[in-house]
Amino acid sequence: MGKILNFSKMTATFFMSILFSACTTPTEKLDPEANHVTILRNVTLTELEKLKKIGSGRCEVGLNAYTASTNQISCENYLRNEAAKKNANFIVITNSSARGVSSAEVEADFYRNK
Repeated sequence: MGKILNFSKMTATFFMSILFSACTTPTEKLDPEANHVTILRNVTLTELEKLKKIGSGRCEVGLNAYTASTNQISCENYLRNEAAKKNANFIVITNSSARGVSSAEVEADFYRNK
């Protein structure tokens, strides 16, 4: 009986480690075409004037087994993928928020060089 209990503890530990690693991996993978799309942070109006706005996007993820920060990364990857489809070079995050333990929302504008 003791061996069965030890096996159960090992099994539980194994599955918990798998679950934990899954919870820290973004669900939205970055497409190869989006590798060139850069997230601009703390950008000035002068810098934006050198770029052409070509669109915008929004992502909201939550109520899943992932943390808010992991869902935020997934949203950023999603927006980079969407920007790449529009031939954008950059995204500028216009709104980013986390609610509760797992919800994240990110809005961004898409730009390319003039």
